Amino acid sequence: MTLRSFKYLRATTLALGLSTAALTAGATLPALAQTAPANAAAPAADPARLALAQKLLDVNGTRAQTEQGLKDIMPLIEMALTNQPGMEELTAEEKAKLTEYMGEAFQAIVPEILNRYAGHFANSLTEAELNTLITFYGTDTGKKFVAAQIEANKVLEKEIEALGAEAGIRAATKFIEWKLRKDA
Repeated sequence: MTLRSFKYLRATTLALGLSTAALTAGATLPALAQTAPANAAAPAADPARLALAQKLLDVNGTRAQTEQGLKDIMPLIEMALTNQPGMEELTAEEKAKLTEYMGEAFQAIVPEILNRYAGHFANSLTEAELNTLITFYGTDTGKKFVAAQIEANKVLEKEIEALGAEAGIRAATKFIEWKLRKDA
């Protein structure tokens, strides 16, 4: 791989990391990692509230959705990396190794992502509010809501992608029409 390809790959990896953070958050929670530098620590939280916030991540499905989200996005990352300029210089073995390392790296950040969510919730909610949410998500209604939310994310993902593609086509068409009028 050339130095140019390596620099491009490094920039692409950073962009993919930010994209992963946003996609992992889905439609249910803010993409905290997008707004904070990678080495920024979550604000200090009261240890009791932090422990409750960690429990909330379990009962409201955040932990499971984050872990699954990172696994689900790996094929997209592999495809994006494979299609980058300079990647054709890599052998199949090198591409497989890069994908393996990317998977390991993304799995390694799961605890930090979850710690940031917990820190955010611990600093945003009182102990009583955290307990109320934990109690709610422990009920049949709360569990049903989490299941419905996970299912909605899966079902709506394709529909949202289609809406985005349609919007992109409309924008591109409008631009082409504008450009043709401008150049006429």
